Amino acid sequence: MRGVALFDIDGTLTATNEVDRDCFLAAFLQEFAITDIDSDWLGYEQTTDRGITAEILRRASRSESEEELARHRRRFVDLLRTCAQQIRPIAGAAPFLDRVEREGWEVAIVTGAWSDSARVKLEAAGLGGREVVSCDRFAARADIVRCALDGRHPAVLFGDALWDLRAAQEVGIGFIGIGDKTQRLVDAGARDVFTDYRDGKAILDAMERCAL
Repeated sequence: MRGVALFDIDGTLTATNEVDRDCFLAAFLQEFAITDIDSDWLGYEQTTDRGITAEILRRASRSESEEELARHRRRFVDLLRTCAQQIRPIAGAAPFLDRVEREGWEVAIVTGAWSDSARVKLEAAGLGGREVVSCDRFAARADIVRCALDGRHPAVLFGDALWDLRAAQEVGIGFIGIGDKTQRLVDAGARDVFTDYRDGKAILDAMERCAL
């Protein structure tokens, strides 16, 4: 094994940041009639579906019990399924994942999403069939990453958001930024960023450099 390659989903493997957000917010309206929601997820204590859902319910003076979390989760995933035809992979994602595995890396998907919403997005994008570690049990992204690693090193995390970079830094592994808004990652300390996966050789070289 050359190392462990961990991939976030939304904005990293799938172009789903907008549809995911829209369905997530609509589920609060339909299930709880909650409309006053700050959709800047960076302002939340935990930037995972579990953590954000609990905090929105708490801000609305509602119970954040597992039962209430499950109510929102079911509605959200149902809405996401109705939008599955909108879901597309980030350019080059599928062949790059295959190439990484051929090169001797172990691949795992780490996501702040619920496992069932993760499966909807991955399958719709043609990227299903791999191990997924989600927020089903963990509210903190760093804990999700640690669970996926299970002590394995060296490792590198692919992500599109500041919370992905921070999780990699907290756990002590390498990071590669993906997406069309990578300048904020560079400003926060990311050294290797790419718009998508089409330059596979350059990304593999970056993995070798930054894996920890």
